[in-house]
Order: sequence, then structure tokens, then C-alpha cells
Amino acid sequence: MNSKKILPIEPRQSRSKKKFEEILDSAEQIIFQGKFNLTFINLSSYSKFKRASIYKYFPSIESLYIGILSRHLKKFSELLGNNFKGKKNLDLSLCLNIYIDLFAIYSLKNIHIAEVISMCDVISINKSSLNKTSFVEILLSCLDQEEIKYSQEKLKLATLLATTILLTRLAENKSINPRTIAEAKKATLAYLNTP
Repeated sequence: MNSKKILPIEPRQSRSKKKFEEILDSAEQIIFQGKFNLTFINLSSYSKFKRASIYKYFPSIESLYIGILSRHLKKFSELLGNNFKGKKNLDLSLCLNIYIDLFAIYSLKNIHIAEVISMCDVISINKSSLNKTSFVEILLSCLDQEEIKYSQEKLKLATLLATTILLTRLAENKSINPRTIAEAKKATLAYLNTP
């Protein structure tokens, strides 16, 4: 598939941006409700926008998923950054615990995110760079801003492990219990402490 058909076409005018966001809201609602598959026909009838208007911004279903994930990545990035701001004596362990707790809470509030990330993981095999590792990149960026030292490859894998544990449980049970959060933290720290 052509990479231009995978990425959403973000508008510049404010009225068009509003329409763009409304289409994404409708697509998210379809995914969240789980009654229908996300198709342009379903989206058109649900959003009340003509398919031509939707195609103008989203040339493929994949571009809708990427648009939704991009929006969630921005929100999560702000949330994580705000939770690190002003904190004193941050170390890697505390930052990982904050990340895992926030990711679990954010995922529970946006329960359809597991399906969106799963779809973007499939798309990433082909062309897109947005997938669950994008959440890990947000953590690495925050750690760099806080000037916390870490082994990048090891931390990426450890955080990806925690993210996968949480997303798997969310997809299976539509919930994440405290035991799963504790398991994710334990697995992450255990991996980081291996030689």
C-alpha cells in the first residue's frame, strides 16, 4: 500500500480541522461501541459526513486508525510530561512506575485503544511508524528531558514488555486489574536488572 494512503491528511483551516476531529471522534465511537466494523460506509452514516468528505482527510481505513492513535499519543505525552514536571529525585524506577500506572489508567479510560494499537501494529509491518513502541518513545523523551540516565535498548524492551502485558490483558478481559499492573512493573524491573 502506498504510504500516502496510510497517513491522514491533516487540514490547515480551523473549520476543516473541526471536521477532521469530528470524523476521528465518530471513528473512535464506532470502535468503542464495537457494534460495527470501522468502514467508510459505517463511518459516513454514523458521522453524517459524506464519504467524499471523509476520503479527503482519510484516504484509507488505516489512516483513520493512525489518526486516532496520533491523537492518543499527543494526549498521553502531555499526561506523562505533566506527571514528571516538578517532581524532585526522580529515578528510573520511579519513572517506570509512573509510566506503567498512567498507561494502565489511560488505557482503561480509552478501552478501545488496545484495538487501535493492535491495528497500527499490523500497519507498521508495512509502512507506518506509529504503534505501541510510540508510547515507549514518549517515555524516553520524558526521561531525556529529566536528564535521567538509562540504557536505551534495554529500557525500550523493558517498557515494551510492560506495555504489551497491559494491552494483552485489556484486549482479553476489557480491564486491567492491580495484579496485572504489579506484574508489569515486576517484569520491567526484573528485565532492567539483568546483566
